[in-house]
Amino acid sequence: MHHRSPCFVLSLALILTALLPCLASGQTGYEWGIIPPADLHLKQYPLDSSAVAAILIDDGKATVFSSSDNYGHLFKHYRRIKLFKKAGFEWADVRIPYYSYQRTEQIMSIRARITLPNGVYYELSPEDFHREQSSERWSALTFAFPKVEEGAVLEYSYDLSSNHMMELKPWYFQASIPVRYSQLRVDNESRFSYATLFEPGTDMERETLPDGSTAFVRGENRILISEGLYKMENAPAIRKEAFVTTMDDYRTRIRFQLSEAVYPNGQQVRYLDSWESAARRLYEEPSFGHHYRKGRYYKQLLRAAAPHWSGMDTEWEKAQAIYDFLSEHIRWDGQFRSFPRKQPDESFEQKSASSAELTLALLALLREAGIEAVPVLTSTRSHGKMAVQYPIIDQFNHVMAMVKIEGKGFVLDMPGAGLPMGLLHPESLNGMGWMMDPDGPSWIIITPQHASRFAKYSLEAIPEGILQGSITCRFENYDALREREALATLSGSQHWANRLGADLSIQRITYKGLKGSSQGVEAELEARLSSSILTANDFIYLSLPYLSDFKENPFRLEQRTYPVEMPYPLQERLVLEVKIPEGYEVKSIPEQLQLELPGGGASFSFIAGTREGRIKVAVNLLVEKTRYKPEEYAALKAFFRQVADKLNEQLVLEK
Repeated sequence: MHHRSPCFVLSLALILTALLPCLASGQTGYEWGIIPPADLHLKQYPLDSSAVAAILIDDGKATVFSSSDNYGHLFKHYRRIKLFKKAGFEWADVRIPYYSYQRTEQIMSIRARITLPNGVYYELSPEDFHREQSSERWSALTFAFPKVEEGAVLEYSYDLSSNHMMELKPWYFQASIPVRYSQLRVDNESRFSYATLFEPGTDMERETLPDGSTAFVRGENRILISEGLYKMENAPAIRKEAFVTTMDDYRTRIRFQLSEAVYPNGQQVRYLDSWESAARRLYEEPSFGHHYRKGRYYKQLLRAAAPHWSGMDTEWEKAQAIYDFLSEHIRWDGQFRSFPRKQPDESFEQKSASSAELTLALLALLREAGIEAVPVLTSTRSHGKMAVQYPIIDQFNHVMAMVKIEGKGFVLDMPGAGLPMGLLHPESLNGMGWMMDPDGPSWIIITPQHASRFAKYSLEAIPEGILQGSITCRFENYDALREREALATLSGSQHWANRLGADLSIQRITYKGLKGSSQGVEAELEARLSSSILTANDFIYLSLPYLSDFKENPFRLEQRTYPVEMPYPLQERLVLEVKIPEGYEVKSIPEQLQLELPGGGASFSFIAGTREGRIKVAVNLLVEKTRYKPEEYAALKAFFRQVADKLNEQLVLEK
């Protein structure tokens, strides 16, 4: 089964810190516009008949150069795609992002051509290519192929020049469609050296070939590695699956991080010597460490915030006051960043900040209040997993704070309205973070709190086809956060109708805790439902409106290729009491059920009975384990299928 394999280094340990040598040219056997007849007339991809399209050739070359007065790298990319079905036509709309800020990256020499199954071709002209700015620092070159039809072959190429030397453009050998052949060549005769992280992405057998090169093999899929030349053949499609941090974590890829540079004056600077030196460098860095260590960066913020904790006795009270002050006076702008663009005083004046700017402001105020605090750098769930082998700072895109109060350490996270102190943003739950303590940096485990809900129902079944009564709920932690977010955009009646049924009629609804962030959310409602009850002849059929996220099984694939990665543990506790109409008795009621996943990690209990003219049901679902290997998927799927089946069973009353 596929799962994320560890990074390899490209010597025997698969991480290079020496200069990448000039390499063999490598041959992919293609010419622009020359499509072999076998490819032109191909009806389906031989190794995956369900594929809507396939990348036939993906060829890249990175050339790193430097001189006494210039440096940079040039990335040349050629791609050829075969379209099999209309669902694959999305590949005919191409978007190539690049970092355009201060002309750091530029795209040149763009070509594109489509060849139809009958051999007729159309080459795009310069006016068919468009450049759009997607943010302050990023742009994209976009174009669309004309005359698209099933069986067509697309090809395009471009050059990307860059003067950003901290990392080279990563190369992904896989895509959401199969890749027949992918190749990357790296030519480096510059004064810069790079660590090279190769991640196979799947379980593969490693072989050493007679010529000394390395091969990884799994079925028809082969990865070949020689000096500066990396090739992959018959790569399977990477199809998106639910409950995965990001699919990029499971694509075979290679990444390059600057490890050393020799400058024209002979000075030699090492960039990847140790995590300790990286922590010290960031601590002394004016664009990072000085933001929370040097008072001139945050003097206005401190002047405004200090009165809010002045006179407080405990560090807990001071930390809460600081957290609340920043939450109230500086709005998160929605951006996760590892480095700030603004100083804390600028963020305070503009009342807006990225995650890095908010956290460094938090660190500054905590330290001024005498509270021990250091940064924690991490990569968000959608940004991808982190490599711990080398101090690669560019892999991070978010900063949190490790705070120590009365000998106890805990992580604070600032982004997002409605986050109580100590609750991390769901995107921050990527398993670990790097605590940037200059006296002892270390990797720490990020342990999320539970999402928790409790609901108590007092209902009455009316023979005319109505189920009515009261529902009292309490939501904690991530469930409370979800409630606040939902009710920020939806009315209460619309929100509850989405959960319990479109025919829901609410007579009364009250909330507690919606405006605050340090407590749970409570809701009480009086409501009526008709879709949950059906009357036929002398029978009443009841489908109870369980407030659960698992009335349908979220796991529907036959088998799982990648791990299941839930963001946080969860618990649902539901207690229902339904008054039986006069003149009716219970004909059938769901049987009790006790479930537990093999090896633990999740449990479910369902108990139903009758007493004094009332039906009583108690449901308890607990999921404590958040990561499941592909080989555990079958048991996980079966577990939630039984949960969904039980929550959809009807109760039957007879007159």
